Parts: sequence; C-alpha cells; structure tokens
Amino acid sequence: MVTFTPDRRRQLPPAARDIALECSVKESGCKFELHAALVRPDPVHLIYSLLRRSDGWSYSLPEIVKAIKGRSAREINLELEPSCSVWQEEFFDHVLRSNDSLVDRLDYVCQNPVRAGVVSTEAE
Repeated sequence: MVTFTPDRRRQLPPAARDIALECSVKESGCKFELHAALVRPDPVHLIYSLLRRSDGWSYSLPEIVKAIKGRSAREINLELEPSCSVWQEEFFDHVLRSNDSLVDRLDYVCQNPVRAGVVSTEAE
C-alpha cells in the first residue's frame, strides 16, 4: 500500500483527482497489479501487487510511484496549472504481509471517505 499527497497539502480539484485515478488505472498491469485506489482531495491511497520484470526481479516501489506521479503530474499540469508542482516528493508505504493485512487495508481505503464525511456509505 502506498499513500502520497499533493504538494504543500493543497486540495486537488475534481479534474485533477480524475486524472490521478485514470493514471493509476492505466499504469496497472505494467509494473503492478492494482487492487484498490482512492483519490481524495488531499491523499491518494493505492493497494497493489508488484509485477516481475523479464529478468525475474520485481519492479521497485520508487519506480512504480514515479510512473504514477510523473504521468499524472504532466497530465494535471496540461489540464489545469502549467508548471505547477503537483505532488510532494515523499510517500508513505506499508508492506502487506498477509491476507489479513490486505483485508484490513482494503477496509481502511473503502471506509476512508465515509470516516472523512465525504460520503455517507461505502457504496457511494
């Protein structure tokens, strides 16, 4: 699981959130397999499994985050604010070592907008 935030914790407008989600989904299947994604006005949460290169090694976390953040930043800048820094450099990651951890994190991501009052139910 990885979490990253907009630069200076600014709020992403809906169009930028759509772009960030679209880029995360488009990158899935290349270096990772996306299981869940939540793009809110401030944080982005992704849960995924690493895929392997042709040499058998997994893609690295920095490679994956760079691919998503780089592509989405370019597209957000083209759409909304040219030459603006979109993402903070750092990110938070949490390795899920069991199915229980995966279920807990999936629940966290699904319940996050409910706890924040963005939606009333998980289905929304």
